[in-house]
Amino acid sequence: MSPQTSFDPGFKDLESGGGAITDLGGGTIRVNGQTNATKYVDTIGVRTIIQKWDGSSWLDVYTSSDATNSNNISIYVSYQLAVTSGYYYRVQSVHWTVKDRIMEQGIRYSSSILIK
Repeated sequence: MSPQTSFDPGFKDLESGGGAITDLGGGTIRVNGQTNATKYVDTIGVRTIIQKWDGSSWLDVYTSSDATNSNNISIYVSYQLAVTSGYYYRVQSVHWTVKDRIMEQGIRYSSSILIK
């Protein structure tokens, strides 16, 4: 994982997280996302958004469903996706925890890669 932003240092439960993208060839990518808490929380979750650089801005091309775990300290997701070759892609990942009805949430961005 290669996060490029940081979470609020005041968070008590949401510790770390990030997303990663790997070129598998043939216009297929592998996407990973992970969220880690400092302790067991009521709910921990991650959502990944695949973004493509169109030459002037990042466009959302795919949003995963929310993946969550209950009474856990981490969650990890991995999947493959077909994309259009010849563009740079990155992962925007959304991470959150809920403990005693208090939600902490942060967003991170992976490094971008050119899909050949």
